[in-house]
Amino acid sequence: MSEKKEIYDRYTVEIGFREKIYGGIPKENGVTTFKSDAKGFYIEERLIRAMLREAAQTTGLLSKYGMRDLLAHGMFTGPDKIHLLRGNDNIIEEDGTTVACGAGTEITEEDALKRHMYVERPRISFTMFVTKVSPQAIDEEVLHTLFQVAQEIGLGADRSQGEGKFDLTKFERLT
Repeated sequence: MSEKKEIYDRYTVEIGFREKIYGGIPKENGVTTFKSDAKGFYIEERLIRAMLREAAQTTGLLSKYGMRDLLAHGMFTGPDKIHLLRGNDNIIEEDGTTVACGAGTEITEEDALKRHMYVERPRISFTMFVTKVSPQAIDEEVLHTLFQVAQEIGLGADRSQGEGKFDLTKFERLT
């Protein structure tokens, strides 16, 4: 029996948020928070792929033939739940809440208060698996470029308000 060929390039990635990351999961009327489990707050791995797709769109890479499919189906991160960390500890409580005035609604014509839970300067760490058997394979240089663009796009809720910006603190090829 022949030896199996490795079909993925693997990378260890760590992101350190510059300021706040906001949760985008509805908690109750007008309040957003983070997904959580017994270990603490987390983001889903699909948000990393979505962020990198947005960076590819911004750089024009998404228009390359096959790139959209490759980003959607040929790149994975693990674990599925990427926990927010402070030091080596999982974060289990929000650091605070921002209260904002929303636009009035047709029904009440009053401004609605919205509360967004946030965590200050957490970090996340995950492994990326990128297929190398596709004709449009994403090499290390392209992946690093996507992360550089994504740093300024941000991750999490309220990115349009400049939130969720981060620095790529570790990007290391494993295989």
